Amino acid sequence: MNITRLDGDRFEIRANRDELRAISNSLNEICNGVHIADFEFQARLSVERCELKTLLSQIHFALTAPDESGIRH
Repeated sequence: MNITRLDGDRFEIRANRDELRAISNSLNEICNGVHIADFEFQARLSVERCELKTLLSQIHFALTAPDESGIRH
């Protein structure tokens, strides 16, 4: 994985499929597996659950989208 700071609050992350899948699995476990009460979620993770679920969806889409050759993984 390679992470580059573009400017103040923006970063570019380059990850291979296995790294992205690990991030996806971790986010899925946090969002849907272990129970963290809604009132605690923001305080403990510094992000709303719905924001993490959106990020999880974006990563899932990236992992399942066809590559340049049109092959869906």
